[in-house]
Amino acid sequence: MRILVIKTGETELLVDSPKEAISLGEAFRSGVILSRLLKRHRIFWVGPEALKSLWPHHPHLTVLSADAPWPDVDAVINLERVRRWAIMTSCVPSRGFFLDGDSRWKTRPRVGALEDMLKNPALRRINRRPHPFWLFALCGLKWRGEKYWSYCRLERMRKKPLVGFNFRVGKRWPEKAWPLSRWEELEGELEVLGFEISWQPQGNIEGYREWIRELDAIVSSDSLGLHLAVGMGVPAVGLFAPTFKQEVPKYGACIWLDDPRGMCHEPARVCRALRRLLKKRYYLD
Repeated sequence: MRILVIKTGETELLVDSPKEAISLGEAFRSGVILSRLLKRHRIFWVGPEALKSLWPHHPHLTVLSADAPWPDVDAVINLERVRRWAIMTSCVPSRGFFLDGDSRWKTRPRVGALEDMLKNPALRRINRRPHPFWLFALCGLKWRGEKYWSYCRLERMRKKPLVGFNFRVGKRWPEKAWPLSRWEELEGELEVLGFEISWQPQGNIEGYREWIRELDAIVSSDSLGLHLAVGMGVPAVGLFAPTFKQEVPKYGACIWLDDPRGMCHEPARVCRALRRLLKKRYYLD
């Protein structure tokens, strides 16, 4: 079966940010459905060009730009709440989001709890289901623990553990930024303990991907870098606020930290979490 999937990162599955910016992290992690779909189907994915560098090659997967003409397909899955996509999918067999006669966003097949969360964002606080659970439900499927569609980590054994500081955040969620002074304080604590620190580099998306693959562990807010690390199997300490830690699945060695005050995490607490993650591998005291 030939299926077109629309997930550009213009909106997020469980909430909308007031910022009009593409969320590459949202588009990347939505690729978790590929772990199921590519077993039986030919997939055409409408999304950011960068996905070609973040997802492993597969002969039955093609990433299309938002302006590219659509190929002939048997079905469409619309994962965006954007009017133009709703209009374009209204005349073809489709699943996912659609606009009803009153211009309200609905789901097909109906996922009532998801619709309720979109109407009342406060319900997210009591949600205990991770992002893939809702994504699969929106596609009419049941999530069975499938992992992100991602490259694998490059295994290295070093004398000192190499920890990456994924300190930058995207335009959509500037509130996710941890103060630079706290990153620097954490760096000082870790260097005393014998860790090596690698700060998030600038450059192209391929270089960013490979930087994460080389790490022994990463510290990151809820952002693209955290999702890449989780998908690759890189041990991660995730710093959460204002988003919710229960929405990001733990596929491997992960510790999620949240703080009701916002991004006010104490460096000493983050340091302890890293030591727990790497204790067995590096025999840390």
